[in-house]
Amino acid sequence: MTQATKKSTIEVYELFMLGLRVYVLGSLAATTFLRLDPGVVAILESVDTLICVVFMTDFFVKLYMAENKLSYLKWG
Repeated sequence: MTQATKKSTIEVYELFMLGLRVYVLGSLAATTFLRLDPGVVAILESVDTLICVVFMTDFFVKLYMAENKLSYLKWG
């Protein structure tokens, strides 16, 4: 894999993670400020839980790959 391809892959991944963050914030705002059916709220909560697993996995993978783990935990 070339350096340019690797950088492009990382950028796409970071944009994907940004999209997940925006979705979670929108979902949180919707469930807080809008009157939604209980079924819709259950779906949003289920998707939110799945996304939290993705975020936690991302955190542990990046922590494992970090050269200085304490520095990563401090500034991540």
